[in-house]
Amino acid sequence: MDDAPRGVLFQVLGPFEAGVDGHPVALGGTRQRLVLAALAARPNAVVSSDRLIEIVWGEAPPDSALSTLQKYVYRLRSAVGADRLVTRSPGYLLRIGDGESDASRFESLLADASAMAAAGQLSEARSAFDAALALWRGPAWQEFAELDFARGEVARLDGLRAAAIDDRTEVALAAGRHAEVIGELEATVDEYPLRERPRGQLMLALYRAGRQADALRAYDAFRRYLGEEVGLEPSAQLAQLADAIVLQKPELDWAPPSRPTVETGDPVAGPRQMRPPPRAITRLVGRAGELDELGVRLRDERLVTVTGAGGVGKTRLAVAAAEAAGPTFPDGVVWVDLAAVSDPDDVVQAVADALRVPAQLGVPLVTLVCAAADGRRLLVVVDNCEHVRAAAAALAGALVTEAEPVTVLATSRELLGVEGEQVFPVGPLATGTTDAPAVELLAERTRVSSALANDEREGAALVEIADRLEGLPLALELAAARCRSLGTVEVARRLADTFRLLADSRRSVARHQTLDAALDWSFQLLDDVERDTLLRLSVFATAFTLEGAEQVAGSGGHDQLTADDAVASLVDKSLLGRDGERFRMLETTRAYAAERLTASGHRDDAETAHTCFVVQRVETICAGLHGRDEAHWVEELDLVWPDLRTVVRRGFDLDDADAVSSIVGQLGIDMLYSHPEALPWAEQAAARWGDRPGRYQAEMLGAAGVAAYTLNQPDRAIELGKRGLAAATPGSATYHLLQEDAVGGYGFAGRLDEALALADEAFATVAGGDDVYLQARAAYTAALCRMMAQSDGLAEAADRAMELATACGNPSTIAGALIMQAAALASSDPPRAVALIGQAAALAGSVHNQYLLGTIAQSLAAAGDSTGPERLAACLDAAAETQRSGRIAIAWYTLWSAPRLLWAVGRTDDAALALGACEASGVANPGHGLPVELKELQRGDGGAHLQQLRSRGAETGLAELLRVLTGRQRLPATNSMHRTS
Repeated sequence: MDDAPRGVLFQVLGPFEAGVDGHPVALGGTRQRLVLAALAARPNAVVSSDRLIEIVWGEAPPDSALSTLQKYVYRLRSAVGADRLVTRSPGYLLRIGDGESDASRFESLLADASAMAAAGQLSEARSAFDAALALWRGPAWQEFAELDFARGEVARLDGLRAAAIDDRTEVALAAGRHAEVIGELEATVDEYPLRERPRGQLMLALYRAGRQADALRAYDAFRRYLGEEVGLEPSAQLAQLADAIVLQKPELDWAPPSRPTVETGDPVAGPRQMRPPPRAITRLVGRAGELDELGVRLRDERLVTVTGAGGVGKTRLAVAAAEAAGPTFPDGVVWVDLAAVSDPDDVVQAVADALRVPAQLGVPLVTLVCAAADGRRLLVVVDNCEHVRAAAAALAGALVTEAEPVTVLATSRELLGVEGEQVFPVGPLATGTTDAPAVELLAERTRVSSALANDEREGAALVEIADRLEGLPLALELAAARCRSLGTVEVARRLADTFRLLADSRRSVARHQTLDAALDWSFQLLDDVERDTLLRLSVFATAFTLEGAEQVAGSGGHDQLTADDAVASLVDKSLLGRDGERFRMLETTRAYAAERLTASGHRDDAETAHTCFVVQRVETICAGLHGRDEAHWVEELDLVWPDLRTVVRRGFDLDDADAVSSIVGQLGIDMLYSHPEALPWAEQAAARWGDRPGRYQAEMLGAAGVAAYTLNQPDRAIELGKRGLAAATPGSATYHLLQEDAVGGYGFAGRLDEALALADEAFATVAGGDDVYLQARAAYTAALCRMMAQSDGLAEAADRAMELATACGNPSTIAGALIMQAAALASSDPPRAVALIGQAAALAGSVHNQYLLGTIAQSLAAAGDSTGPERLAACLDAAAETQRSGRIAIAWYTLWSAPRLLWAVGRTDDAALALGACEASGVANPGHGLPVELKELQRGDGGAHLQQLRSRGAETGLAELLRVLTGRQRLPATNSMHRTS
């Protein structure tokens, strides 16, 4: 963050106020104050104008809301400074530096006080706690405490205040001021009646003040209150304190602590008497690099936190790191497992137990722990911190601050958030090949490593299992147990039911006995908003943006900022991963969350929001595909495609005509360019909903026409084109695009005069408009029709297409125009034509336009000198690629180059065969010339052998023809087997 301007203090620990240079400033009326408060709640972060309007006016803002908001901001800038309240798209940002809010000063004083207490500076610590608590002028965010934007921060600050009160009391008790704090404790108990810590402090203070009976009455009063209010009993620790008071045990008496020390002979003096790390019983696989890097971190840093998703192997890596680092820490390595610790107050006790540090009444236990460890070259490993993160963070911070040179290695599903912490993220093991680390781990645990060398089926099954489980070590360990009983092939087959299959009750840690249990452990640590957000985000099929997360999480009633916070927290807790600007969920996590989303009854809401987001996103992307930055939007379409596919399939299942029609209608010709998977969707949509009126009916029918002629059904394409035009508004952009789509049907049907007439009509209707993309596309289509019809004016039409394409700047449109210019020069200037085609290929390749790349081969073949074996191989490769992607008509369109190229290299039999097949395909010759001998065959002349092959070609399907022409099949009863150069 940039250094913010000085002299301003924002006060939230009570009524919301602001001051400049020690003087309060007028913040205006309630709504204007609310704007500044909403910005102050998100310091140094942009809050959108839409969000501010929602906070101020709710769900029904007046039409003047935006202009009024701008007036509020203008006035607030006069109050707090224009360089502090700045405009940042899509809203505003309030710059608040360290110490410029009473909340940040409060937290800073708390940190100082805790450090002083740990160092035994009790008087100074008490003063620092007093100063921190004196900043409170009333409830946090007093007048705004119940509003959504402030509620989370209010809860956090209230929790810090309660802990500060307790810590201040602890310091007073350690200093022997028991009588003095009784009144304070009684007030604290009234304010926080269910909190146990101040109850125990009150009992101890009363006892030390000579009021044993009152101390026991305080315990009985709490026990009765707890039973009546929540049906619980006090903790065992509090009951033990009551028993000690009854027995007047001497350890309850206060003794003045000069400085916490560990007496000679205390068990902590010898590292062998501390709790050692658990012994690993299996080899650590696939983590050599991480282990080495973690070792370097432990040598150079004081606090390192290993983070990662549940089951990723954090504990196993920490065990290996502790073992490897042992010689570096002469005073020993101590292991603290917090998995069984449910109460944050017990975290310090767990560390004290591991270090064998005994308690001393009246002395904070953290002080004793730090004193015991101080001056020792010791490694303290604190495992499983996530569910008691705040307490673990406080403990780790105290150790590295007060017990130099102790090093702390923590494991947690989210970072601790301590100053100076070095985060060491651990991800799943790599997958994909038989020598990948995930496969190596699975093979070793399965004890079938020899099978990788001897049995391809076993090896492939292991790779499949590792891939399906995404390299998650816990899942691989559980799968290995199943493989030993069922076999790897059978486990691979059964992985559809991952959670039931992957269970092993013999594992010592309950949450590691099933993958489900491991995820349950993480799920139970989330708050309600985080849980709901995680479940709803499982509807995404792949990585998603923050915008998508906000919209889908919003189906649960969460506003934008709440959703943002939940996503950030899920990343911190390793349940989501960051992938650039997108967020990704492991498939095992997605399956777990999806199952619980269904059980929650919220799936319909989440899926509806998901559908709305994807439909809107596709609309944005398809508009971008027609501009200069086509390559970016092609990448965006690829990224959203798995979710697009999910929405389309769900739309067919739920009869959601609007969603499916919108998507296929928006895609239109782009299906042909890069995503032929959508072609059958368009046909199916037209069959089901073609006669149902709707917003995207016309576009959907046009897309279905594109699909029909691409799948070599030109008559069906013409019929769909006519229906689409009838449903569209004449003169609209949709109408013009449908005209061009309809041209394809006539062209592939061989009705070239009609295609040319319609193409010229389409261009004439857009020529006077201002949409240069429509003009460029129409000009290309008109030029293409002239090329196919071999009519006059191709050169002029191609130049016009290039002029408009250049003005438009769209790479696909420019590439198409280049191909048309090359066609015009094919006979007169072949070298120039070939150069233009090379430029077109580069442009088409940059935007992955498979349609144009497929036409490059036949365009090269049309050039006067393009008769070599290389051109033939390129033609057949392009036809095979388009055939594999389902673009049948485009494959035949490309293959019309083959007869000429085959004849030129001496493969006359195959040339006759290909000619017959192309003629019978129903796809018109796109303007390619034929050798005289083949033209004679078309007239019925020529040798009987070639005519026989031509007739045989008419009976040959596309796939079979390609196999013959590429040398992979011989036609029966012919001698037409040739090698392709």
